[in-house]
Amino acid sequence: SDNDLYVNLFIASELNWLEKGFRVKQTTRFPAEQKTSISIQTDHPQERTIFIRIPRWTDERAIVKVNGRALQEAHAQGAISPYGNLENCDSIEVTVPMHLYDEALAGDPYSVATLYGPLVLATTLGEGPKDGPTKVIHGRPTAPTVGPPAPLPIYSPISVGSPPDLHFSCAGSQSPVVAMYQLKDQKYSVYRAAAKP
Repeated sequence: SDNDLYVNLFIASELNWLEKGFRVKQTTRFPAEQKTSISIQTDHPQERTIFIRIPRWTDERAIVKVNGRALQEAHAQGAISPYGNLENCDSIEVTVPMHLYDEALAGDPYSVATLYGPLVLATTLGEGPKDGPTKVIHGRPTAPTVGPPAPLPIYSPISVGSPPDLHFSCAGSQSPVVAMYQLKDQKYSVYRAAAKP
């Protein structure tokens, strides 16, 4: 805005705000790490608010440090606003803890996907077709048209490597479990059957 800066995504990036003489660099390996660092470059101290989005998927409180000192904690779905005289070489570090949780398919509470923070997890099912009409689905239904759909797998729970490293394992399945964005040219399954009460 005219005076404030909003950080909505944790992506390595740079902003050179020429009109204000204010430069910001965001350094992160998110989602491979659960934090991001923001560094300030300016020729003179500036009073400015930086709003940092705290996503809903973090089950713990986000931690924000300004120049190494904890500023405050924030609940999920909130925003943290470091404000004041921002000076050259000031730094802001934001930690957003990630955890495993299930989300049900809309309209079917017994079909669930597992997520780790914002990442949808998928079980790999082998190599996909190399080419031909089945490589990319278009112009045909995505659900089977003959017979009932195959039952969803029931394996659970999924666990994350320690320390968190985006390596996952799943009890009852030999298939690798990965963040869906890591898949390429593979068959996969996202939903599984949830335990019924």
